[in-house]
Amino acid sequence: MDDFAKKQAEAYDRMAFGYGIQKFAHNPAVPDLKIFRTYLSEQPLVLDIGCGVGSDAKYLAKAGCNVLGIDLSDAMIAEAQRRVGGVEFQKADFRETNFPDGTFDGIWCSTVFHHVQLKDQPDFIAKCHRFLKSGGAIYISTKRSGTTENSEGWVKEQFGAEAGGQGGIEIERFVKKLSDDAFKKLLESAGFEVVRFKIWGNKTWMDIFAKKR
Repeated sequence: MDDFAKKQAEAYDRMAFGYGIQKFAHNPAVPDLKIFRTYLSEQPLVLDIGCGVGSDAKYLAKAGCNVLGIDLSDAMIAEAQRRVGGVEFQKADFRETNFPDGTFDGIWCSTVFHHVQLKDQPDFIAKCHRFLKSGGAIYISTKRSGTTENSEGWVKEQFGAEAGGQGGIEIERFVKKLSDDAFKKLLESAGFEVVRFKIWGNKTWMDIFAKKR
């Protein structure tokens, strides 16, 4: 991993235990996981990029998917392995991974893509397209700029703080925000057909369900 990835991983290493408690108490991704599953065949092979503590992978495995979860963070992978059985989890930087073309039936990438630098986006999406089988499905979500412009940079925040910002631990993460059009065009230019686009999270997030053409 390069220095960028290491810095990002350090933040999630510090968050892992508390993040696990949050995600397994209530997983807000379940409605989208249910939709994603409808786009897949029986016993599909799914790549979970930025799997975190494994809460989404657990749902997919219970829904009949074979899942490989990858994440930058040692602590997140350790939490996933501790909490979720029947799923393979590996520490990996997706930018450095290599799978044979057409390996996966589906790719799940939830609340991860906003950590990918603007310069790395085209290669990231092209790899997703290449790794999917023809007709394969992808779910991907990211932060929304709310304007026609894109932005990126390192952001300091308090994780686990009470309302009003008290307590918690200070972390620094890289955050990118895209315009709606830039997000759609990124997928379409890589050869995906966007089948569903949604804005959510008080209009600060957006996601896409797409199929490989």
